[in-house]
Amino acid sequence: MKKKLFAILLSIVMVAGLLPTVAFAEENYNLYVNGEQFTSEKLSIACGEGTASYDPNTKTLTLNNAAITNGGKAMKILSTVSE
Repeated sequence: MKKKLFAILLSIVMVAGLLPTVAFAEENYNLYVNGEQFTSEKLSIACGEGTASYDPNTKTLTLNNAAITNGGKAMKILSTVSE
């Protein structure tokens, strides 16, 4: 009986190990401010004394007293987020 329970438990553990881990990965949004990318774990970026916040549900970028300072020839705000 112990061997049968152990075999069942081992089977469950092996099946759980085969489940895709993609569901637990953070989502990267194709939106950058001051060279930093928004992700599902990082929805707010410090910009000087202000912030840039992104709401993925409404696809809205909100700048609150944000200082866009990333110099050079790089784009300050870059997005290819579809509507």
